[in-house]
Amino acid sequence: GQPSRVGTPAPGTSTVPTPTTSSSPAPAQPKKVEPKKITTKVVTAEANFQASADDLFALLTDEKRIPAWTRAPAQSTPQAGSDYALFGGGVKGKYVSLTPSREIVQTWALQSPTWPEGHFATLTTTLEQSSDSTKTVFKLDGVPTGMEEEIKRNLEGY
Repeated sequence: GQPSRVGTPAPGTSTVPTPTTSSSPAPAQPKKVEPKKITTKVVTAEANFQASADDLFALLTDEKRIPAWTRAPAQSTPQAGSDYALFGGGVKGKYVSLTPSREIVQTWALQSPTWPEGHFATLTTTLEQSSDSTKTVFKLDGVPTGMEEEIKRNLEGY
């Protein structure tokens, strides 16, 4: 009869239970994508620049100097609470705090179909001046799980 054939690993029937088991969790999936329940990760990128911390701070926050490295229009008023936009609006957010030549804390959102709408990560940029270069650490906290690689490439592209 039929019931015994289902338990037998016959090539024709063993493929039938597989889709049923893999498709049963699928309906539960969309519930996880509610905006408030985004699982996030921290992405960090480090670089050493042959430049002073003062220069780098200006390069990262001065809207006249940002296009030198983004090669795109920027809007930036480096003061807490003000909005900024980089890469012609490809990245947007607000400055949270700025410590000249030391640290920049800002909210950060990628304007991309893959980035959840209305979700902001927090980018903390730390500048450590040494004798001939400045160690710069970009730490982005709140990157939606699954986007870490793409975002890390973006950060390292800076």
